[in-house]
Amino acid sequence: QELVVGSLEYSTTLLVVNGSIYDHVCTRYKYDRETYIWPDVNELGHSCHSVPEHHLRTMAAFLPSYSGILNFNYKVRKSGDMCIFETNPRVGIHAACEEQISRWTCQDQGCGTSSRRWTRCLIECGNMPPGGFR
Repeated sequence: QELVVGSLEYSTTLLVVNGSIYDHVCTRYKYDRETYIWPDVNELGHSCHSVPEHHLRTMAAFLPSYSGILNFNYKVRKSGDMCIFETNPRVGIHAACEEQISRWTCQDQGCGTSSRRWTRCLIECGNMPPGGFR
């Protein structure tokens, strides 16, 4: 496993429909040193952060035919390229960005399914964005 230098890490959660990214939310974490091995590091802070278009294209390359929620954890190299550590089929944002993800709510006849159960709503309600989600 490669030791990737940098005090910033990113956690980006995607809402994906048939391989296309419909929406995304990103949390950026700042740590107290450039070189560390988790968990031997102290978090200095976190914030919601925008995602460059070329990073979204990189993530989209992993998603052909996928529908649901997927989280990417990564650092950004000095070159600007992503170094992806892992992907998981779950919401992976910090509570600081929870308000941004609350817009992922089904609007089918008062279903009210939240983002954390979006895949279930897709199956039960049959809604596909953009019509079914705010």
